[in-house]
Amino acid sequence: MSGAPERQDNELPSGVVREALAALSVAVSRARQALLWESVWPVLAALLCAAGIFLSLSWAGLWISLPPYGRIIGVALFALLLIAVLVPAIRIRIPGLNDAVSRLDRSNIAAHRPATALTDKLATKTEDPMAAALWRAHLQRTAEAAKNLRAGLPQPRLARRDPFAFRAAILLAVVATFFIADSDRTRRLIAAFDWTGALTPRLYRVDAWITPPLYTGRAPVLLAGIRHDEAAPGEVPLVAVPSGSVLIVRGTNLAALDLVIEGKSDGRAEPQS
Repeated sequence: MSGAPERQDNELPSGVVREALAALSVAVSRARQALLWESVWPVLAALLCAAGIFLSLSWAGLWISLPPYGRIIGVALFALLLIAVLVPAIRIRIPGLNDAVSRLDRSNIAAHRPATALTDKLATKTEDPMAAALWRAHLQRTAEAAKNLRAGLPQPRLARRDPFAFRAAILLAVVATFFIADSDRTRRLIAAFDWTGALTPRLYRVDAWITPPLYTGRAPVLLAGIRHDEAAPGEVPLVAVPSGSVLIVRGTNLAALDLVIEGKSDGRAEPQS
């Protein structure tokens, strides 16, 4: 006698079992990957859609047309949208063995639950030769079926979540505004976070001077300027300059500069040299 334990009539050869379990292990691993992708992809797709909306509106010039407080409100709304999109990610978990086995059973109906059958035990007494033979035949078919198990492709069901295919419209908007913005894409995108003037004072200044005609030989006349850290000037003194003088006004860090020029002539002409 060899001393090795004898195989029971209701057991399969160890080589067949190992081969079946190896195939089953590969199928279970793929099933877990498919289940994980089905959980992750909807969240990722929603995140990409939110980013696409932000990019398309930015490249369309939304932020450069809004004042600082409007930009703050817009960015806050997008932050809330981002949080709402990421909330379902909290529920994502790594699929377990039971989840993968159930997935295989659903995807391989004709295989008669081989993942579970390989670990089942015969309910009747092992001394019954007829029951043992039937059981061994069942396990043999199950082991052969386990070699052909397929987890199937992931089915995230995006069409059910987005029946009107808004994701396609968002993609089209991103592509269109990408070419519309052209070389101004970066500036339009960064403008969303330019809150100067709302949270911090805008650093601006206005300088002005008058350049008399060359024939007078006079030096330019500097006028009172305006600074961001200075109070607005009160009554502006009158300045007498020769006819033909040029007024130059320069503004720094201002989106627009509205000028109102008032003056009169005393009717006296300057002598020509």
